[in-house]
Amino acid sequence: EVTGWTVALYHLFLVFAITGSFVWMAVRSYGTFRKEVALGRPPEGHSPLWVVGTIFFAVLAFNTIYAILLGWLGVEITSPSFETKELWQLLDGYASASVWEELITRVLYIGVPLLIIELAMKKRNRPLWRYFAGGGFEIGGKEMALIWASAGIFGLGHLVYWDLWKIVPTWMAGLAFGYL
Repeated sequence: EVTGWTVALYHLFLVFAITGSFVWMAVRSYGTFRKEVALGRPPEGHSPLWVVGTIFFAVLAFNTIYAILLGWLGVEITSPSFETKELWQLLDGYASASVWEELITRVLYIGVPLLIIELAMKKRNRPLWRYFAGGGFEIGGKEMALIWASAGIFGLGHLVYWDLWKIVPTWMAGLAFGYL
């Protein structure tokens, strides 16, 4: 059992990872997002905040349509019992899941294998940190295969607390997050 300073350091890591990610996205989005809020299309392309928001709402729309379709087909949608948990347990679970799912499925299942493949092919043409922090990739065949595989593992990983119906929406979310 982890207690004391170890727990405190772990939670500080989670807070730093989540806050740092948001601050980085906000800083990278600042000038461009102001143009987007004014309903203009920036010539330099959409901001990270705009892209993340768009992908998030696309995943939400897909999940809603999928749930409605399952309801029409008579499939019972079950979910874990969140009512039995304290608020701090829920927040801790959401924070831990968001950080570790991203680190494992994006870095360990996409970035590291991509680095190994490109080193083996002697075609590494990106800065080393990109394989661990993500971004800046053109999506070709090997990248798409790794995104599909990591999304599948991401979807199957939700069987632990959910049911079979959860595989498809989490797989689709994994594809979207892998794209991001």
